[in-house]
Amino acid sequence: MYELIALDLDETLLNNKGELSTGNRDALIEAQLAGKTVVLASGRPYEGITALAKELQLEQHGGYISAYNGGYVYNCKTKEPLFAKMIPVELAQQMTAEAVKRDLDILTYSEGSILTRRQNEWATYEGQLVSMPVIETATMSEAITQPVNKMMFLAAEEDLDVVEPLIKAVFSESLQIVRSKPFFLECTMKGITKASSLDVLAKSLGLTAENVIACGDSNNDESMIIYAGLGVAMANANANIKSHSQYEAPSNEDDGVAAVVRKFMLKP
Repeated sequence: MYELIALDLDETLLNNKGELSTGNRDALIEAQLAGKTVVLASGRPYEGITALAKELQLEQHGGYISAYNGGYVYNCKTKEPLFAKMIPVELAQQMTAEAVKRDLDILTYSEGSILTRRQNEWATYEGQLVSMPVIETATMSEAITQPVNKMMFLAAEEDLDVVEPLIKAVFSESLQIVRSKPFFLECTMKGITKASSLDVLAKSLGLTAENVIACGDSNNDESMIIYAGLGVAMANANANIKSHSQYEAPSNEDDGVAAVVRKFMLKP
C-alpha cells in the first residue's frame, strides 16, 4: 500500500549531530531495492541535500529531493526538476525592506551561497547546517537580482514571537509563512508547502496520498503529515505535529525512520 516515503531531515531522518545513522541508511536502501520511492523533503536549499541524496543512492533508485519546503522538486535519476516556484525579485526586495524597517535579519540563497543582511548566530547556524558559505550583504535588495526559492526572517525566539504576526499581516496574501525553528520564519510563495509539492510528485508517479508515508518533527512538516495516508511524528516532534499524526515513531536518535520503514514498507 505504501509506495513512497517523504522524510524531513533535521531532527527526523538525521540524529542530533546532523548525521545519517547506519540503521536509517540501510533501511531506506533496502526499501528502494524493494521498489519504494524515497523523497527527502526539507526546508533546506537543494545544495544542502545533495550529499545526503548521494549517500542514500537516490540517483540509482529514482528518488527525489524536495527542497525549500516544497518550492523545488528534483528527480535525482533524470537530473531534472519536476517542479519549481520562486519568489519574484520585487517581492523579495519588499521582504528585505520590511526586515530593515523592523531591524530584523533576513537571508536567502543564491548561486550556492547564503546571502544575509547581517552575519549572526542564526545565519552561521544555517550555513553550518547546509554546508554553504554565508555572505553578509548590507544592501540585500540590490544583491537580489533573480527570483529566489525561499527567504527567512531571523531573530531570537522572543523577538520572533512578537514580529511573526506582523510579518504575516503584511505578506500572508502572497507568501506561505511557517515557523520551522524558534529563530527561523520561513517564506515561500503562497500555496507552496511540503504537502502541495508532494501531491504533484505522487500524482506524477500514479500514486495517491494513501500510498504516501510522511515523517516529521516541526511545524513546516505539518502539511505533509496531514496530507499523507500515514502521517508519522517522531518521538521528539513538537506537540502540534504529534496531534496531527496517525503514528508516533521512535526518536531521531533511535533510528525512528528505520522503524517506520520496516514496519510499514518492508513487512514480510
